[in-house]
Amino acid sequence: MVKKITKDMLISEVVAIDPMNISYILMDWGMHCINCIAAAGETLEQAMYVHGYDDSNVEELINELNEYLETQRTDPSYLDEIFDKNVESDSVTKVSADSEPSVNGEDNKEE
Repeated sequence: MVKKITKDMLISEVVAIDPMNISYILMDWGMHCINCIAAAGETLEQAMYVHGYDDSNVEELINELNEYLETQRTDPSYLDEIFDKNVESDSVTKVSADSEPSVNGEDNKEE
């Protein structure tokens, strides 16, 4: 059974469920506190309030995290959908293993 995330869980407990992917989701919300000392003693709800979010945002994030946990085993592309939804295309350039790295959409090849 997949564990459900609640607003009363500590950030450290939430991240421990799936450290890499949940960290990405939290960071996508601007919550870079996953490695912060507060993560050990601050709930998800408290962290959201500190970052200026309200109750509706807390509920939205919890739903997003729980939806991710429910679908991750059957649809591994779900994290890409979350990422694509929340990130402006100009700010991040996705790269594949066979593509050349770029910054702000410009090639970094030396001429």
